[in-house]
Amino acid sequence: MSNRKIIFSLAFCIFALSVFFANFASANLIVDPAKLGILRLELYPMSPAVAVREFKIGNTYNTSMQVMLEPVEGMKNLISLSEANFTLQPNENKTIEYTVTINEPGYYTGGIMINAKAGNSSSVGYNAQLSVFVNKSNLEPYFYVAIAAVVIAVAIIFVLYFRKITRRKK
Repeated sequence: MSNRKIIFSLAFCIFALSVFFANFASANLIVDPAKLGILRLELYPMSPAVAVREFKIGNTYNTSMQVMLEPVEGMKNLISLSEANFTLQPNENKTIEYTVTINEPGYYTGGIMINAKAGNSSSVGYNAQLSVFVNKSNLEPYFYVAIAAVVIAVAIIFVLYFRKITRRKK
């Protein structure tokens, strides 16, 4: 065999393999955004810090995909999901809404574990990571002053109203 035929055969094999693996690599689980990011929240008196966000999950396989979502690590008891178990058909996308609710200031890390299984293939796992910084609000002292002002105003209104009623009876 000549050198040209060998080089042509090798080039053809490399091209055929690259086309095969390019098609194989394009079939996957899509998570957008891939990382849920960093949230900065304010904790106000008498209410938790809450953030509502969303991300998309997509299926580019040629078969349906079972998807299971679960908050992990430091987010286990802090995240609620709009949907945790569902099936994605080929080329289908789904938007998942998640709510982060935190009652104490601090730094929290974790995320949402995404487990997907397409057809008879093995399961694919992906951790969409999230970090949350929760600070106490600087308005806390003013909050208590505002509550005191409302209580005093209600008391004054009650006293004035009570006086008006007692004067009418005389």
